[in-house]
Amino acid sequence: MASIICTVSAQFTQNIFLRLDVDKRGYLGQRELGRALEDVSAHEVKQLMHTLDQDGDARVTPHELHLAIIDWLSEPSTAQVSPSFARLVSFYGPD
Repeated sequence: MASIICTVSAQFTQNIFLRLDVDKRGYLGQRELGRALEDVSAHEVKQLMHTLDQDGDARVTPHELHLAIIDWLSEPSTAQVSPSFARLVSFYGPD
């Protein structure tokens, strides 16, 4: 089961990351998350950024996004992600 989750989440991560990283810098900043979630408050975007940015460098890498998606898919009831993250994954994930 875990390997299936990792495979699926890797596909999700790739698709989501490419859609969000419009300037092709290889990481996501708070501004990019804010643009993707335009109807979410700046405070919620900042919280999501803090949750996703595991190393504290103010950037979300594909790997950090991947880890968050794995957590969310494997334990959706206990994963510490916001509804904004769930919406981001649902909206920007594979068609």
